[in-house]
Amino acid sequence: MNKRKVLFITGKFHPVPTANTINTKNIIKEMQARGHKITCIAINQDEGESFAEYDSIPVYSIKSTKYGKLNEMEKEGKNKLRGKIALKILFYLRKVKNLINLFKFPDVDPSQSKAVYRLVEKLHKEENYDCIIGVFRPFSGVSAVISMKKKYPEVLCGAYYLDLINGSTKPAYAPRKLYEKLCYEGEIKAFKRLDMILMAKGGKAIYSNDKYKSVNSKIRYIDFPVFTPKKNEQLKSYEKPTINLVYAGTLNKNYRNPTYMLQMLEKLSRETEGDVLDIYGRGNCDSIIKRFQQDQKCQINVHGMVSHDYVISAMQEADFIINISNSTQNIIPSKIFELFSTGKPIINFVSNKNDISKEYFDVYPSVCTILEWENSDKQVKYLKDFIVKEKGNRYPIEQLKERYIENTPEFTVNIIEEYLQCVRGRIDD
Repeated sequence: MNKRKVLFITGKFHPVPTANTINTKNIIKEMQARGHKITCIAINQDEGESFAEYDSIPVYSIKSTKYGKLNEMEKEGKNKLRGKIALKILFYLRKVKNLINLFKFPDVDPSQSKAVYRLVEKLHKEENYDCIIGVFRPFSGVSAVISMKKKYPEVLCGAYYLDLINGSTKPAYAPRKLYEKLCYEGEIKAFKRLDMILMAKGGKAIYSNDKYKSVNSKIRYIDFPVFTPKKNEQLKSYEKPTINLVYAGTLNKNYRNPTYMLQMLEKLSRETEGDVLDIYGRGNCDSIIKRFQQDQKCQINVHGMVSHDYVISAMQEADFIINISNSTQNIIPSKIFELFSTGKPIINFVSNKNDISKEYFDVYPSVCTILEWENSDKQVKYLKDFIVKEKGNRYPIEQLKERYIENTPEFTVNIIEEYLQCVRGRIDD
């Protein structure tokens, strides 16, 4: 097909990309391989230059708001007393601002949306894009695309919803019915203005409802495009433990709590020696982890945020990879497909009886699913038997790829190219 000029608007790109940016980057690399000219805008990109190339992808940056910067520092434990006080003040000011902008929801930061739009329009005047795609979240990228569609109707404009607005945590100050009404009205308004909606499959239960009938023809349900080989980054050598387990991802007391997983490993370590659990990522569970670090034989190493390539290498070197499924409804974490692409045995801890990621784990050849509501002693025995049976095993990636074909970047890019077929223009030679 004709080669197109495409602009993606996503979240933080460098030095550690967000989960949504990792998904988007995989799509961008595949589109570049097919000859399309791709540009990216990274929102909340506070490190690096205002323009830089990362892994051969040209990236323009939009800085975080003051609140966003302080909130990010708080998550990483970098805020000092002065920063904590400033964050609290800005938090309450933001609540007032959100109340004022309540009926603009889900565009909760109109000032940032305007900043993104100004940059998008400037770049479009220079590049004359065939297609612009805003990735949620943040919504400011989608908002900018909507504004571009209004001013430049000839440009193919779309939104890529890796997260669901309906799946977001309700603000504490907003009544449930009002929040649901705002979600619905905001989405209908956005969907009607855009040409295409690429929606995470987890949203099908919501958006196939009759009340979305007027926009349903614009929605294409896609899976997370993260089943792809990753390059290795050399890790530091260390004495090989009896069992090396790796967990990579966010830990959260509310929806991805590590307590049960650590309890199981504590019981398992009574029967084994030299076990090591490496945890990569961030969250609000440090106090939980510290308690188990003191009380059990299994060595627990918390590495925090490191490069994505480093995390992939750690998973590839591990004996077993750990997953903690979300306790919330209708949300599938994209990281599970990276776990599948390693070919390693997976230990999957589940707290929700209606876990919608079950269908994906069911087709993986080596999974030990630990159900938190079952008898813990039986679960430990099941886990031990699984470790004895599967340690040292690795399953062929090409065979696994056939089972997760919809999770490859190629599959999603094929869908995007269907839309691009209808677009005018081609890249100048």
